[in-house]
Parts: sequence; C-alpha cells; structure tokens
Amino acid sequence: MKIFKTIMIEGDGAVLDRVIFEATGREDHVPAVLDANPGLAQIGPVLPVGSLIRVPELPVDDAIETVPTVTLWSE
Repeated sequence: MKIFKTIMIEGDGAVLDRVIFEATGREDHVPAVLDANPGLAQIGPVLPVGSLIRVPELPVDDAIETVPTVTLWSE
C-alpha cells in the first residue's frame, strides 16, 4: 500500500472523516485510512492532538455515475 501523505492532528475536536475529506477531497478514503492505521478506530471519534494519520493512495475512479439534472424548464 503506497502512502499518499501523513497528516498530524493539530487542533482539538478533529474527527477522522472530516480530516480525510479536507486532505483528499474524497469521502471514500475513510475505510482505506482505517486499514492503513491499525488501532486508529479504537481511539474514538475525536482524534487527539499530535496523532499521525497515514493516508494511502487510492486509484481515481473514472466510473462515477452521473445523473442528469432536470428542471421545470428542461426540454
């Protein structure tokens, strides 16, 4: 597993999903981050200041399904 980056928690009240989303812009990274950081889930929902989190690299998913937008004025 290739590591994309390592993040250090610098402030109080940091939660994993928000930290990962801010770092990667993706919501699907959380399971991979938990796999790359054994014991991270046992810390609890709020991460302590100074925690180091390894963020693995995930492949880009080109198969994202898009749904067309329909408005009242669409033809």
